[in-house]
Amino acid sequence: MILLMIAAAAVAMPTTPATDAASQAVLTAYIERCETEWAMGAVRNDAEAIRRCIADDYRGFSSRGTLSTKASLLEPSEPPGKAAGLYYAKPRFMNGTTAIVQGEEWWEPKDGSGKKHLIWTDVWMFRQGLWQIVASQDSEVPFKQALLN
Repeated sequence: MILLMIAAAAVAMPTTPATDAASQAVLTAYIERCETEWAMGAVRNDAEAIRRCIADDYRGFSSRGTLSTKASLLEPSEPPGKAAGLYYAKPRFMNGTTAIVQGEEWWEPKDGSGKKHLIWTDVWMFRQGLWQIVASQDSEVPFKQALLN
């Protein structure tokens, strides 16, 4: 996992639409990096990752049904988790400027209630020279490693 994170950290933000296999490969690596950083947000506040990966007009629903915006994600708070990880993020490219990404992750809350397992869908769009998440939906499912991987 650490090697994956180090390799992903070297990936620069794509600045073009994903219209061919090469640009989709670069974008896939960037998406995996952003999704990993966001999953790790359960254990550390990473405002830089949110600023870079989340669109200003983002709206998302948590597994508890609460609405999030970019502003609410950037509000200072105590991280609720003590450990987290991403199993995978699999993008499907729609038209060069949109990607639907489905993934799985886990996180362990500080409250001792045990590991939580989430499956999710994020919508990425290329706008104004940036690839960012514009919408998301999370669902908590019984803990099981890599359901769809």
